[in-house]
Amino acid sequence: SGEVPSSPTQAQQQMSFDPRQLGARCDECPLAGGKPVPSKPSSHPRLVVLAESPGETETERGEPLVGETGMLFEDMLHYLGIPVEHVYKMNTIACLPHHLDTAEYHRAAACCRPRMLTELAAVRPQLERPTILAYGNWAVQATIGGARAADWFGPPVDVPELGYQVIASYHPSFVLRNRSPNYKM
Repeated sequence: SGEVPSSPTQAQQQMSFDPRQLGARCDECPLAGGKPVPSKPSSHPRLVVLAESPGETETERGEPLVGETGMLFEDMLHYLGIPVEHVYKMNTIACLPHHLDTAEYHRAAACCRPRMLTELAAVRPQLERPTILAYGNWAVQATIGGARAADWFGPPVDVPELGYQVIASYHPSFVLRNRSPNYKM
């Protein structure tokens, strides 16, 4: 769609981002050769938002949670009183998963998991209360386990092996596709 990264720094970061440097097993991944989207760090993070994977807009712009889902995400942050610049944004899987079946998605998540864990460990000391907002089933499975995000709705879940508490939520794209009062973030 012709969109470009929102700053030269983001463009350079995406071009130089290699998830293997953070432990990802890209050579074993069904998305090998894909264009990985780097996380969006914060200099003063209050929260980690872990989404499932980048979409087309995120892949084009080189940043997680932008485009239509990003607008809904930012509305939710505004409602909570959290400035977006205080959020460390990342994905469970770093590359756009074009038409993967469930088994391939599981494999891609397993290959990207070491990168995800490395990033979470690196940002944890910067957080006053280490908290992950897990957007969607894959992000919840990568942090808490279980089959569906909806199984974990409610108070934060302590995940000692990560050193975080995790809050499960629908992914913004799910809410946008299923506009219903039954689905709220």
